[in-house]
Amino acid sequence: LWINNSMIITAKTSYIQSLAERDDLEKLDLDTEIKLFDPIVRSVEKGINNEDSTYGLKKVQAMKVWSELGINGTGVTVGVLDTGIDSNHETLAGRVVATKDFVSDYEDNAPNDGHGHGTHCSGTIGGTNAGGKHIGVAPGVNFMVGKIFGDSGSTTVAAIMNAMQWIADPDDNPETNDFPRVVSNSWGGPLNNQWEDIINTWRSVGIIPVFAAGNSGPRPNTVSAPGAYKQVISIGATDSQDKIARFSSRGPVQYYQETYIKPDVSAPGVDVYSAKPGGGFQNMSGTSMATPHVAGVVALMLQADPEIDAERVREILEQTALELGQPGKDGAYGSGRVNAFDAVQLVLTGGKASVSVGSGDQVATIKVMPGNKTYR
Repeated sequence: LWINNSMIITAKTSYIQSLAERDDLEKLDLDTEIKLFDPIVRSVEKGINNEDSTYGLKKVQAMKVWSELGINGTGVTVGVLDTGIDSNHETLAGRVVATKDFVSDYEDNAPNDGHGHGTHCSGTIGGTNAGGKHIGVAPGVNFMVGKIFGDSGSTTVAAIMNAMQWIADPDDNPETNDFPRVVSNSWGGPLNNQWEDIINTWRSVGIIPVFAAGNSGPRPNTVSAPGAYKQVISIGATDSQDKIARFSSRGPVQYYQETYIKPDVSAPGVDVYSAKPGGGFQNMSGTSMATPHVAGVVALMLQADPEIDAERVREILEQTALELGQPGKDGAYGSGRVNAFDAVQLVLTGGKASVSVGSGDQVATIKVMPGNKTYR
């Protein structure tokens, strides 16, 4: 794996033990199983109510971005590492540009999702209203999907690392920039450094990593990795009343003798209505459901400015978030619940205030753009 200068090997125990004696290996880890964040699932029938969109889209003002700013994610490809995708679902069909299965034995490597988690997350990122309700934050996007969890919701570290490398260079040709600029990751595990080199490589090539904080709340110090890393945008979950979900993992993070606040922002993650494999829709809850809301917002920001980098994206998301909970950035909501309209508007204006100055000694009138919460 060039992405983190490592190897994945299958070998007899005696050979693996011999590797521990080598002085040219930094460390030796046995492959381990990782379980998907366990979402709360509630099946719903198509057309359960007459609302034109999910409450999450209303909360983040996604539809206002489409109608007033003319931006819906068109031209942006979003990466999704999850349980796969139903590429034939009516709200997603025709926009899955690449898939790869890292955990199943399907001979043709065709898109598939026997679990439902990945299709649901993809629907929140960019599903259309083909089912009678707008479900996706950025319905113009395309998808690049790596199936990293089997239909039972389990995987291995090796499978995920392989997928993280693939999504950074899908055609295995470093001369082509064919990777998605943002990758949505509704998964995580124990806080350790095994993913950090990969995340750094993602950032170096231009990928914006968005990760769920985890579902181990409400206790503090429960944010999972990679969501706990400073280099990623970490997401907590809120409900329809903008209250933090009890299950949403909390900061702060204590890592390498440093303490800092995660998550960075939060988004709707309770009873989120989205696509179900095989057609139809269902409600799921989890930071897994909050994360694709933010990935969709990032896609809108990337359409507004394709050159924007990960750090500026995070700054704008935090600047424009609706502050909830304790004043300032806190370990539950982060900097607050995301606002797509204010974030995209700030991207379009370059983050600058508009100033009009009268003649003579008149006082200047300053219009502060969204996100600049305090000023003199």
